[in-house]
Amino acid sequence: MLLLWLSCTPTAPPMAPSPLDSAWMGQIMAQPQLFTQTVDSERTAWVALHANSWRGAHRGTGTPARRASDLHADLALRVAGLEATGWERTLSAWSPLPAGSALPFFAGLSALEAGGAPTKWWKLIDTDADPVVLQATQAMLKQPTLSTRLADTMGNPLLERVDQHLAARLGESEEWPSGTAWTEPLSSGEARSIPDPQLPWTLSVMLLSTDQAVGMEALLFSDCLSASVCGPDAMAVLGVDPNLGPSDNPNLARSIAQSLDQVLDTWARDQRKNASPEALGLLEDLQVVQKFRGQLLLSLADEALDQGHPKQAVVLVQYAMDLNAPRTLGPVNSPTHFAVLAQAHLESGHTREALDALEVLTRSYPEAVGADEILGDLAILEGLDRQGDSKEN
Repeated sequence: MLLLWLSCTPTAPPMAPSPLDSAWMGQIMAQPQLFTQTVDSERTAWVALHANSWRGAHRGTGTPARRASDLHADLALRVAGLEATGWERTLSAWSPLPAGSALPFFAGLSALEAGGAPTKWWKLIDTDADPVVLQATQAMLKQPTLSTRLADTMGNPLLERVDQHLAARLGESEEWPSGTAWTEPLSSGEARSIPDPQLPWTLSVMLLSTDQAVGMEALLFSDCLSASVCGPDAMAVLGVDPNLGPSDNPNLARSIAQSLDQVLDTWARDQRKNASPEALGLLEDLQVVQKFRGQLLLSLADEALDQGHPKQAVVLVQYAMDLNAPRTLGPVNSPTHFAVLAQAHLESGHTREALDALEVLTRSYPEAVGADEILGDLAILEGLDRQGDSKEN
């Protein structure tokens, strides 16, 4: 009778199939050896890529190095956009500008890089400016383009700097300038250092690779279910509606994030019940679900910004973060998280919060220093305006 009873005992129901099963996450859970085979030949670079330490990963020549380089190039482009916004808003709010300052020259360069109108800034350079600045401004007014090398730099250090950037982008040089572009005295007796607004733009060009990875090497640690289904599209396949709606409604963004958590938590629970010890080690050690989740939400935050919904973007990035280390770069918190968060705060009108996000980047990515400094000036100017308003009220 006991044997008969045991034979009638129902077995545990099989796991419901999920699109995650055939994605990179499911593949390495089902075949842990596939992960080993993928990363073993370039383990150090893969470790750096997983940790979002892109400056360390892209020093190699293989797939993880190329992917890290592309991610770093994208970050540089995002930082460049933040800096361009900072230059535009800061100099628009700074009235009157300091007499003889070189600031409008660099605001013009920033606008030119961003596809804006540089001449409106260059025309603000007055006759009290340093002769080097005056000469450089006149030359750029005659050739307001960055598509060809300058005809003559005339021994002018500012024009030489511009031309060095162009030479690097055109593949005619392997070096380009960085750091401070100009230093000018202040009436207080101190000096103002002006960062080079072209640096992140040049980095974005120089770091972008041309080779494309395929197979598991292309998908590992990404936000993709397959080569053609990534980001919000992947969320839809998982049964989570990524539609952000017509208005910038933060509650809808929270609801989407919570729905995604339900799907991923269910899959992770099933894996813990059925996976091999080796697969479970990968699940936990690599923070597989947390990393995938964070990148999906980051992709949706990007879409929110594209739709003009910065408040939703803030919510989505905050949900995407590893809250155990909210101001630290790591496997879950990528540099892009902080760049997107900075942009979302800036577009929401919260400059100081944008600075908080940027400061995390400046510790590891010097190209973010320029955006941090110019937005710091903007925050000061906005603070002065608010104080003035309060006095009037």
